[in-house]
Amino acid sequence: MTEWAGERTSSRRQLLTATQALLWDQGYAATSPRDIQKLSGVGQGSFYHHFESKKQLATTALTELAEEMIADAAAILEADAPAIERLRMFIAKPRHGLSGCKLGRLAAEAEIFDVELNMPVRRYFKHLNGQLCDVIREAQMQDSVNPLLGPEALAKLVVAAIQGGYVLARINNEEAVHPEIAASLYELLDL
Repeated sequence: MTEWAGERTSSRRQLLTATQALLWDQGYAATSPRDIQKLSGVGQGSFYHHFESKKQLATTALTELAEEMIADAAAILEADAPAIERLRMFIAKPRHGLSGCKLGRLAAEAEIFDVELNMPVRRYFKHLNGQLCDVIREAQMQDSVNPLLGPEALAKLVVAAIQGGYVLARINNEEAVHPEIAASLYELLDL
């Protein structure tokens, strides 16, 4: 019984991992249950044993991914360092421009308007925006960031610039667009 329970957990994990990879690589609409089964090595019976539908599996995979990405951002933005350094570290974080943001890439798909699929993506960006806003506010109080714009607007600008960097990288087939964007953000924020 224990071995079977472990097998079930393993196949569920394999399905989630494969789904996360496929959603990042090809998006929701282009990902079929057969693609997920093939990449995960899990059969149709196990797929439907763990998840009622592709949508339920994708929602679960996106929820997990959002939590991981929130934790990754928090590791930088809540680190034991001055606010300005945390902001710099987040902006300068190495990013794979051609791969795109694991969650942000879904914003261009029609399925993003589905409430269940939207929820984890929206949660991540809302949380990230809040974290950035707090760090920017703290840096402004320490006279490290330009105080002329509100922290909420600046936080949205940072997120939009990074997400836009992914778009430009893919359009221009250029992996290294983000360093230019980071330099522009530094100037704008007066870092």
